[in-house]
Amino acid sequence: MSGNPFGVMIETSFKESEALQKITEAMKEIQNLEALIGIPQEANVAHKDESGADSPITLAELLYIHTHGSPVNKIPARDVLDSAMKHNREDISMLLKKVLERASNCDLEGAKAALDKAGLQGASMAQKWFTDPANDWTELKDSAIRARQRKMSKGRIAAADKLIAQEKASGNKKALSVAYKPLVDTGEMRDAITSVVRRKGKTKR
Repeated sequence: MSGNPFGVMIETSFKESEALQKITEAMKEIQNLEALIGIPQEANVAHKDESGADSPITLAELLYIHTHGSPVNKIPARDVLDSAMKHNREDISMLLKKVLERASNCDLEGAKAALDKAGLQGASMAQKWFTDPANDWTELKDSAIRARQRKMSKGRIAAADKLIAQEKASGNKKALSVAYKPLVDTGEMRDAITSVVRRKGKTKR
């Protein structure tokens, strides 16, 4: 037989090498990206105080204060982001696995879309953590509840009192947290949490 007896082997090796290079490039590119969950600059506006006026504290600063607590202001630490991610780590791992699967199939755009989806679902997990019983946050003090009640209608207060009574009757030791959830008032800080995909090491001003 005339010709190169190794022709098929060489062609196959070349194709495998080319495919491997594409996989390597896709994996390298996706590993240079990260999905950040929190309050981005464009959503970091002043939060409203009890009177409805703009506070000098922004939403991101408020989230930081509540995350770490403030002994001076008698605010207990109620972590949101880290705790929510740890609580949902198995689901997050599955989402990130899909990102790597897309990249390993040379589908870079699909991997980017999967990373974006993972970030948005992570942000949703953080938002839900505010009302998740597993957060085990300290209940609001009476003073904080009274301040909140001043902004509520009589009907809403009556409904909250009824709900608390029902929860206490059922043996719930944190009945107040059902009607008056810590960090949930207007919901502006919770709703501001989202995800942004960007290149690692890049800071947005």
